[in-house]
Amino acid sequence: DGAPLAAAIEGLYRESSGPAQPAVLHAWAQVVNVLARRMARPLESNVRLWRVWEAVGTDLAAPWDVPRLAEIADTSGEHLRRLCLKALGKSPMRHVTGLRMERAAALLGAGAYTIEDVAYQVGYENAFAFSTAFKRHFKAPPSEYRRKA
Repeated sequence: DGAPLAAAIEGLYRESSGPAQPAVLHAWAQVVNVLARRMARPLESNVRLWRVWEAVGTDLAAPWDVPRLAEIADTSGEHLRRLCLKALGKSPMRHVTGLRMERAAALLGAGAYTIEDVAYQVGYENAFAFSTAFKRHFKAPPSEYRRKA
């Protein structure tokens, strides 16, 4: 179904023709990218992983762990780990963290949310744990990232 991709492209177009805020443009571009990749995914891709990452992407704030991800994939945690290592080159939880950090970067760049709000939206219960993870991922604390964005 190409309707979600068409809607995302329309959203990107409207933002670029209007306010054109860089963080919002980036967020729209990420959505377009994900939806385009979903439509163009090769036939040999692992459907189990697609189900997992679609679920995670729709609710990044959920308390994700390997048993829950494995349940979505209908496999064992160890098998999910092997699938992720083969397909992504990283563990399932490292990929979840990466997805959270990318969303956090977009939210911080938009400037509409406090660091505490962003932390909560991407699944961290406190700003300190979020800031530590963000700095580990981007090599800069959230406040500095926001200033540069």
